[in-house]
Amino acid sequence: IRDIGVTGVQTCALPICRILRTIMVRTVLAALLGYAFIGVLIFGTDQLYAHLIPGFSSMKVPPTWYFLLSMVTDTVYTLLGGWLCAVISRRGLQATLGLIVLGEIMGLASTVYLWNTVPHFYSFYLLLVYPPAVWLGAQLPGARESSEPRR
Repeated sequence: IRDIGVTGVQTCALPICRILRTIMVRTVLAALLGYAFIGVLIFGTDQLYAHLIPGFSSMKVPPTWYFLLSMVTDTVYTLLGGWLCAVISRRGLQATLGLIVLGEIMGLASTVYLWNTVPHFYSFYLLLVYPPAVWLGAQLPGARESSEPRR
């Protein structure tokens, strides 16, 4: 049904706007959920350490081995977060870049905030490894397939 005042261009633009809005929402959600996923895994691991290692919660600064182990687990979690972001966004490059930017901003803020608490090698490692780990996670198998054809 056409309105006499509506041209063909205006009629066709409506579905395109809905598609673009859906893609934009999916992109933003993918980046936010990827970041939240990484954060939940890191928080959960810290809680596990607090329960399994006597005196861990009362330590002013955890031992060096904790930071070395965290570097490994955080890298794995970041790969998984990048993968999840790519799956949700259906391989949207913008979502992966959004996750990288969000993580780097939060990482810089954490580095400044924890400057006198956390060993500097740990903070710099995370800042340097986070972008390629997210990117590699987005390339993992399963992130490449999508349930719908790309538009």
